[in-house]
Amino acid sequence: MKIKLVKAVPFSGRYVPPQWAVNFSCLNMPDNSNHALLVRLGMDTDKARQDMAEWAVEHHVEYIWFIDDDTVPPINAAIDLMWVLDNHLDISACGGVYCAKKKPTYPLVFNEIGGGSKWNWKVGETFPVNYIATGCLMIRVAALELMPKPWFKFIWNKAQAKREMPDFDLVDLGYANDVQLGEDMYFCYKAQKSGLTIIAHGGVLPVHYDQEGNSYELDPESYPMRKEELIERT
Repeated sequence: MKIKLVKAVPFSGRYVPPQWAVNFSCLNMPDNSNHALLVRLGMDTDKARQDMAEWAVEHHVEYIWFIDDDTVPPINAAIDLMWVLDNHLDISACGGVYCAKKKPTYPLVFNEIGGGSKWNWKVGETFPVNYIATGCLMIRVAALELMPKPWFKFIWNKAQAKREMPDFDLVDLGYANDVQLGEDMYFCYKAQKSGLTIIAHGGVLPVHYDQEGNSYELDPESYPMRKEELIERT
């Protein structure tokens, strides 16, 4: 039986907010679309993502949707992300836009390593990005097979970065002492090197939670949220 979508949750062992559990149980799935659930416990997040992605390839799943245990997507997120991938076969991954666990916060979408967040977009828009956090990212599984393994790896220091990402001069990018890059940045780097396209979905805005239960999302006065500019452009 064909599996259209697998929801993949790399449980990290951290606090999981009640809002996450309630929301996860209410996520809407597209009609007539078989879906499965994968979870991994007690594994480093990069290894958990890699393991679940390899399972999806082995079982000929069409899409894998990573949902982190601190990230609460809108209940229609699967439908919205899948619509983009179903209707644009040249797109390899589409992700929701959520924010860092900091105040003031900022969206975890980037054009380049070292260049800060991408702000020039409006809520509701879809737009190409080079780097995006993977806590609400849906990936076309066939695209993974176009990329050399591993697809996900945490970069712990500059020496490893030089080996794994040799065309980045991390000193020039401001990392004078050392560097750590998440497995999300590594995945996006590998996707770029393989000529794949990643889209951010500005209509899918998950809420991000920290260990104290504080929530982080776009400020109403941030550029993507300001309605007056959107009205002027339309």
